[in-house]
Amino acid sequence: MAIDKQIAVYESLYEYHAYFIKDRFDIDDTEVKRFFNELVDHPNITALLKKDNEDQIRIWLCAQYLIFSNS
Repeated sequence: MAIDKQIAVYESLYEYHAYFIKDRFDIDDTEVKRFFNELVDHPNITALLKKDNEDQIRIWLCAQYLIFSNS
């Protein structure tokens, strides 16, 4: 069941936010996929996506990408 949830989270992130992240940070698709793969297990991701607040999600994604890219 956990894998299904991870897949759903990944697909949602990729479908709705990949272009934004690629454009915002000028990164390629491979880097976006690596980043989203890291996020699928984040404890806040499901609740955040359920709120469906695009601005809030984008701000969170930017903050998480900065952490990801500096690790």
